[in-house]
Amino acid sequence: MQIEPTIGTLAVLPDQRVATLTAIEPYTRRDGAASAILTWTMKCATCSAPYTVTTGREGPASRNLKIKNCPAHRANWAEIVDRNRKIGEANRKRKATVKASKAAVREAQKAARQVAMAEQAAAKAARANPLGHPKRKLSDEDVAEIRKLSADGFSSGDLAMVFPVSSSAIRNILGGRRRA
Repeated sequence: MQIEPTIGTLAVLPDQRVATLTAIEPYTRRDGAASAILTWTMKCATCSAPYTVTTGREGPASRNLKIKNCPAHRANWAEIVDRNRKIGEANRKRKATVKASKAAVREAQKAARQVAMAEQAAAKAARANPLGHPKRKLSDEDVAEIRKLSADGFSSGDLAMVFPVSSSAIRNILGGRRRA
């Protein structure tokens, strides 16, 4: 924004600070155009001491007027670089910590899944019929015992009360139709 400079002009900045124009020096730009260097007086945001800032004809729109502190309270470049380096290190450490904690959570979840799978396999094995087939109720030894007891004179009804199958299943075993 081009302003018509006059000594004593007040500029209210976006952060509500007030700058007062205290000096105007003529200046010739590289392209030969006439311009001016404006000197503004402002109060330090830290100690309220007055300090001066110079700008071109653009005046309050200048980046120089965004300086909020007097030279005694401005951070020098070494301090700024050091502060940014420390912030960067802290961010890197925080990211590494977050990454490590996420990895630990993933490992814990993986271990929990493996334990759950092992428990499921154990439960399935416990439910499984030790005789090999889910519907099988008699072992080979039981079948041999049924044949022996039948030869000794026990009926299929008597044997059905001893073994966990029906009398017709025992007749099928004895007749050779099952478990021959």
